[in-house]
Amino acid sequence: MDNKSEHKKLDVSIRVKHHLLNRVKSFIRLVIHTLLKIFKQVWRVIKKIKKVLLAILVLIILVWLSIIGYDKYDHMLYKRFYNAKLEHVEHLLNDFSNPDSVFAAADVVLRNKVIRYRSYSFSISDWDYWRNHPNEGYDTGFTLHDKAIESLERIAEGGYYRASFMLGLWYAGYSFRNQAFTIESGRNMEKAAYWYLQAANQGHADAMSLLGQMFFKGVGVSKDLEKAVYWYKESTKYGGADAALLLGDCFRDGVKIEIGSHEKTVYRHGYFWDYVTVTDYKTVIIQNMDSAFYYWKLADKRGCEDAKDRLQKIYN
Repeated sequence: MDNKSEHKKLDVSIRVKHHLLNRVKSFIRLVIHTLLKIFKQVWRVIKKIKKVLLAILVLIILVWLSIIGYDKYDHMLYKRFYNAKLEHVEHLLNDFSNPDSVFAAADVVLRNKVIRYRSYSFSISDWDYWRNHPNEGYDTGFTLHDKAIESLERIAEGGYYRASFMLGLWYAGYSFRNQAFTIESGRNMEKAAYWYLQAANQGHADAMSLLGQMFFKGVGVSKDLEKAVYWYKESTKYGGADAALLLGDCFRDGVKIEIGSHEKTVYRHGYFWDYVTVTDYKTVIIQNMDSAFYYWKLADKRGCEDAKDRLQKIYN
């Protein structure tokens, strides 16, 4: 009985598996048949509209090529426009009959001005890069920055004091684009002092103030506190705000110059005389807080923020 029941169960299992297998095969055939039917229908449609599809494909290719061509053409126009602008700047830098034009062109160059044309934007330094790479069809060994400095020196030597001051700033490490001194040690502090002096002698207040600071610190020139104070006072007379601030600082601290030393006899310990070395000073400015307040207030009226801070700290 046990053997018969086992055989019966086995037959049932085989039949179930066989039935399932047949169902799977039927489903696969149905799927394949459906896909073939869909493909045939799609192919019939494609055969009917293949000319339309071919035309659309050709149109897409033509549009793509036209976009690329326009972009290259637009870039070529921009290069022509850009070169024309910069060549005009270069022409102005050579127009020494008109110092104002030379100065304006040099200002554009030293500020590394960005020139925009449609979606493009390049700076003066980008153009110098192009000019210095022969593989791109430009000459080598030339930059507009060098030309700008050369042209400024030429008109400054002719008495154009604004150019003298700009050269002083340039050699002192000033960045005209960032509006700040970005090179801490300067490009050439001796030349900076020279050009500041040329501008100061022609009444440029800011040049006087900066020259005074160089004399005060002994940067680019020999340290000379008397000359520093002199240029601070001159700059203040001509409307300098920073010079008024610094002159106020001088009155706050007092300014003395060491001029030598001598030995002095002093009585020590109540029973013998001794000798000590005493430093001799020359007073340039006597410490005077009233005068310091006066010059700080003057600097504040002229828009110096540091002067305002000093006054607030004192009044608070």
